[in-house]
Amino acid sequence: LKDLFDYWQVHYISQFLPLDEERFSQEEREYCLRLRKNIDQVIHKLWNSIIPILKNLYPNLGDLVAYIEWDEIFDSKIPDILELNRRKTEGVFVYNGEIINEAELKDLQKKDNFEVDFDRKNYEVEEFTGQVACVGKVSGKVRIILKKDEISNFLEGEVLVSYMTMPAFMPAMKKASAFVTDEGGVTCHAAIIAREMNKPCIIGTKIATKALKDGDEVEVDAERGIVRIIKRTSEK
Repeated sequence: LKDLFDYWQVHYISQFLPLDEERFSQEEREYCLRLRKNIDQVIHKLWNSIIPILKNLYPNLGDLVAYIEWDEIFDSKIPDILELNRRKTEGVFVYNGEIINEAELKDLQKKDNFEVDFDRKNYEVEEFTGQVACVGKVSGKVRIILKKDEISNFLEGEVLVSYMTMPAFMPAMKKASAFVTDEGGVTCHAAIIAREMNKPCIIGTKIATKALKDGDEVEVDAERGIVRIIKRTSEK
């Protein structure tokens, strides 16, 4: 598991570094791009190996093993079922690299005098823009994918919307008619896969996952970098 963890850190850096920024040398960009190009199959195999191992080690936890942190595995400090269920349903706070609960967060806020912006703004917009990663123009229903266990809900021809894509999303990306992300640059995972699959892709919108809901009908105009909402899912 330690070897897999070390490998995952390299993979994470290669996938999510904003390589369009000038602070990276050409050699660093080319190295990460080579990793990105060849990483998908390896990561699928790693994930499919890690989860069964964890399920064998902790049979009482079932699918909740996906919510265990690496440090907890290495330190043999596995959370109980209640805590893992809380992480699954409510999410977690991470402060200085450590998972904390809401009470601990409030104590830290008092001690260090800071506020947390939960970004609960309701984005009532008709359209928004982003950067074109692969040209094209399609219309379809939105499906927001934020984690691996949501992929099974994805239907052929839907528009995949996410913070940013990752190799585990490939089954959904193959079915998608287009990709729209909150983050990313021209060398991010979504952009690379979109060009390989020749699917319309708009990245770096900042608000896609907040402005859209599952079932919304949208037009992805990756000629002009515009996502237009045709019909909200709540409309009849």
